[in-house]
Amino acid sequence: MKNIVSWSHRLIAAGIYMISCLIPKNKNIWVFGAWRGQLYADNAKYLFEYVTENKKDIRPIWISQNTEVVNEVRSRGYEAYLFNSIKGIVMSMRASAVFETEGNQDVIGYAIGNSKIIQLWHGMSVKRLDSMDRMEGGKKTFYSKIVSGKRENIYYMVSSEECRKQFKEVFHTDDEHIKITGFPRNDTFISKPKNTFMENFRKEYPGCKIIIYMPTHRNFGQGNKLVNTIDALKYVNDRLKVNNIYMIYKPHFHEMKNFLKYENELSNIIIASDAKIFSDVYSYLYDCDLLISDYSSVMNDFVCADKPVISFPYDLKDYSTADMGLYEFYEKMSPGPMCYTWEDVVDVVIEALEKDTWKSMRAGTKSFYHVFSDGKNCERVYEEVVKIVKR
Repeated sequence: MKNIVSWSHRLIAAGIYMISCLIPKNKNIWVFGAWRGQLYADNAKYLFEYVTENKKDIRPIWISQNTEVVNEVRSRGYEAYLFNSIKGIVMSMRASAVFETEGNQDVIGYAIGNSKIIQLWHGMSVKRLDSMDRMEGGKKTFYSKIVSGKRENIYYMVSSEECRKQFKEVFHTDDEHIKITGFPRNDTFISKPKNTFMENFRKEYPGCKIIIYMPTHRNFGQGNKLVNTIDALKYVNDRLKVNNIYMIYKPHFHEMKNFLKYENELSNIIIASDAKIFSDVYSYLYDCDLLISDYSSVMNDFVCADKPVISFPYDLKDYSTADMGLYEFYEKMSPGPMCYTWEDVVDVVIEALEKDTWKSMRAGTKSFYHVFSDGKNCERVYEEVVKIVKR
């Protein structure tokens, strides 16, 4: 019975897709989604808000599988519909442009036939994006599977020439379909959107420093080396407390569940479990005084804030060989010092907050990852999409 239902859903979706291919597109309707339809965040969010506020001839629509997300977007005065809703399907079928951060699962993928797909992605990776291909024996690129559609209808917005090179290799496309615009989310380092949590926290703890630790996942949550045990975090917490430093600890969402039990045991470490406050890191990242990460693309973005960055690749050898693997430029283009133990990390944190000696190193990293850091990435993406839609 379950298989019959599954096949009936597939047949219905296939029928809707075929109809959507025939529906004339409205150049002024643009549909947005992010993170498999579960979050209101990332590049899609910031472009969506920019277009809504500044381009009145465009009708931007947010699509989500999450009712809370739809309600949040609507509470801001924007248009949003649930995945599989009649209105959401109809508007998706009419959209001339569809914006994603992962793939067609961000939106209503079966209703966007012949729309232009604008892949905003989620940063320039230091983790090898072709790792899934290698795991699958190189049959068909994993990332080509999740970013599906007619190849001539898919366009990528990237941050630098090196990023373009990476995307060409992974998505098997050409320069014409990859535009160097900068990532919309990085405009926040210039615009610095109001964040009530950060404002109130600094009022409550005047003179404190706020740092953030954002490690990436290990094998999608299955391969954590447990360097972040409660004993290790208590050691970090005690040293931070002495120095009036607070650390937002934002595990990758694949691993968040492993750290919820620590929430009430640490005075100066804030486990970023409250999705309403912490899910969109770019809504407050610009206000953090220092970033600690390992292999996350957030390190490459944070250089736009011109604040200290500490690399903490505690399992560098294992990760390079047993997990996703790393591009060769990872170590060469590090935006700051590399540490391999929590003791060293805390020492460097205290030192860097007192005297930032890594500015010149970050400048080189910034030019490698970003052609633009002027707060106008959203405008450039918009202009490119207008041209694409006119074709």
